[in-house]
Amino acid sequence: MTVTSPSSPGAELSPTQAGAPAHSPIFAKAAQLHVRWLPKVDCKEVAVHSPKVPPKTAATPSGNWSGYAASTSAPNYAQAEWTVPAVTENGSEPAYSSIWPGIGGMDQTNELIQDGTEQDAAANGQTTYFWFELYPIENQMEITNLVPNVGDDVATDIYWANGTADFTLCDYTQNTCVTGSQSSPAPGNTAEWIVERTSINGTLPDLANFNLVNFTNSYYDVDAMGNVEYTPANGGDSVFMQDSAGYTMAYPGSLSPDGTSFTDYWESYN
Repeated sequence: MTVTSPSSPGAELSPTQAGAPAHSPIFAKAAQLHVRWLPKVDCKEVAVHSPKVPPKTAATPSGNWSGYAASTSAPNYAQAEWTVPAVTENGSEPAYSSIWPGIGGMDQTNELIQDGTEQDAAANGQTTYFWFELYPIENQMEITNLVPNVGDDVATDIYWANGTADFTLCDYTQNTCVTGSQSSPAPGNTAEWIVERTSINGTLPDLANFNLVNFTNSYYDVDAMGNVEYTPANGGDSVFMQDSAGYTMAYPGSLSPDGTSFTDYWESYN
């Protein structure tokens, strides 16, 4: 795998320079805040693979996803913003969670492209990091030169065009962003905004108690001029997470009036 990143002197970086949509809301906020753009992406493979388990609606809950998913004929973009939550484990048992927007996750055969934050809890405390992943061709890739803290305001997006996936990860609290790209097959025909119970070596352990996550500035797909087209309200379905015994682990609340925001709630350890 080869990840490329546009060179930046640490000042402004335009969407065009980064291969992002011309009118990306994430880049617009970054420009308003005058964030520092890191000149490269430092990353490492995580020994955990987060498998795509196609979720269903509330009628047939998912075993590992909670949030919203929207069908789209030619997905090319997804973004979201949230606050990194503090998480706890189940007694002495470690627990895991990921938060991300992505494109392609509900399709049974095509690529899922996603990026977000990981929040894991164990007896020795919480582990948090930014990551991106192209399922099924690679494992989760941890970003090592930008590390979010609990309580940070973060945002990520993924953009696919002409065989390339461009990803942007911003920590607005730290006033720092990073962007990169790599070759990728076309994603499947959906967009998602998800809290995930992360797979560990092929098993699904406890979902970390994240209390709640407020997704804001959630959009998907851009037109030929680089304008964002839709929100989760445009064809989006809620996705509920239940374990194999039927216990609800996490569920999404209703969408905001403008369709860009919702709260996802942790339910229980059963």
